[in-house]
Amino acid sequence: MRPAVFLTPLNSRSLLIAIGFPLVCLHPVQAQDRVGDLFTIALEDSDETRWLSERFTRGPDGWGEVWGRARAMGATLAPFLARQLLTEQSQTKRLVLTGAYSLATRRSQEILLGREVFSRRDRDRVMAMFSIALERRQPRIELEAQKRIESLGLSERSSDLERIAACMALARFGEPDELPAVFFRSKDPGVLAAALFCRPGKTTDSVWVSSRRVGEREDLLWRGYLLGRFRDQGIDADRQELALRVLRTGEPACRPEAAWFLAHGTTTVLLSDSELVNLSLQLKLLLCHSSIWRDAILRVCSAVPSATEDAALQQRWITMYTRWAQEDALLAALPLWQGAAVKRSLILALAWRLNSLDVPSSRAGEFTAEWLANDPYAVWLRLASGDETSSKVSFPGDPVLQRAFHAARSRRLSPARFAEILEEALWRSGSGEYGAHPGLVGLELHRQFLGELLIDGSPSAGTMFVSSGRRPHVAKKLNRNDEFFTVAFELFKFNRQEE
Repeated sequence: MRPAVFLTPLNSRSLLIAIGFPLVCLHPVQAQDRVGDLFTIALEDSDETRWLSERFTRGPDGWGEVWGRARAMGATLAPFLARQLLTEQSQTKRLVLTGAYSLATRRSQEILLGREVFSRRDRDRVMAMFSIALERRQPRIELEAQKRIESLGLSERSSDLERIAACMALARFGEPDELPAVFFRSKDPGVLAAALFCRPGKTTDSVWVSSRRVGEREDLLWRGYLLGRFRDQGIDADRQELALRVLRTGEPACRPEAAWFLAHGTTTVLLSDSELVNLSLQLKLLLCHSSIWRDAILRVCSAVPSATEDAALQQRWITMYTRWAQEDALLAALPLWQGAAVKRSLILALAWRLNSLDVPSSRAGEFTAEWLANDPYAVWLRLASGDETSSKVSFPGDPVLQRAFHAARSRRLSPARFAEILEEALWRSGSGEYGAHPGLVGLELHRQFLGELLIDGSPSAGTMFVSSGRRPHVAKKLNRNDEFFTVAFELFKFNRQEE
């Protein structure tokens, strides 16, 4: 039971918030039985709806503004968006609003509880489940919402597209009790791959029997199995040996998924030092999700990534090294990174490290190298070291960091909370740098799989997600020219850019 909220009608011309969206007043009311009751809230037409209508006329650029405001305002905007979903007749606008509700609340499943919203609106259902699957954090789900997803996407009447979306959404919360037999009669490799991803430990035999019918896209099944497998309590030796063989040989073609599997399914490093050194930077970072693999990799691999590697991967490697390398190794590495375009993310990573230590470092002052000290972000190192800083520091484009700075400067943040805020900042892109958190490598791997199953092959996405030389997977239900795929692709890009 959680308190719900409703909007009090307001002359919104009188109050505006700085980010450019009219302010709405919220008052708590008696707790209601379910969050789906948000969809009974009434709201009169106001400046909010006019602002929204104007953004819709701008196409994808306007959608991005709507999603940006939703993310910035958070749950405050939920009742307004819920009302808009109830009354909006345009299919495209409803799809954009579904994405906005997800970004505002991080609880897309609440939309699925507004049952009247989804009568005969299959695109809305798929978009809501797609939004759940896109979320980075492991969301909480209510039993009613889980059953709603199962009824929408796992029934005999569900389309292939709905089945894939339902499996990808349910995988964020756990495994459904049982997948219907229709999954294993499917000839769609995407349906079978989604089943493996959702229930890797309970569908294996049935899916491999069905896999004989999928032809050239059997790689989707292997990837779904390896990406989903880590949720099982145990890892059988045969599958572990398979993943190790894939990592060494590249056959079948799913080495990143094999690395992810091994990082989450074993406590033993199964590669030699030379094999670890010769792995690509992506594979090293995926294996570093395991502290045991990470320690082995840090022991034998250089602090300086190869200049031929992707720039984003280089940045994430330096963040990983900064956070977890031994102190002496890190201090020796700092001068080697001086020419790398990672200054601000490096400073945040150093401050994250200093605030995460159980025992404060006696050498904290040595981390503020001269080439870092003059950057405005160096205040985070001074704060982490307990030094005083000027109050006249700004972080354009990152209001979360701006608010955190004032709280940290006045000593109102515990070290643990301080470290959490800095880590969150590393997930986001900005200030001319990529998102620098090493966890983004695994997140992007999962999203690549999601994109290939659900939106690849559309005019918007093209073959952005499919491996070179392969035909894109196209699930049956909607024509790939349908507006759903345009909005889904734009939402996918927004999440990736604004993480």
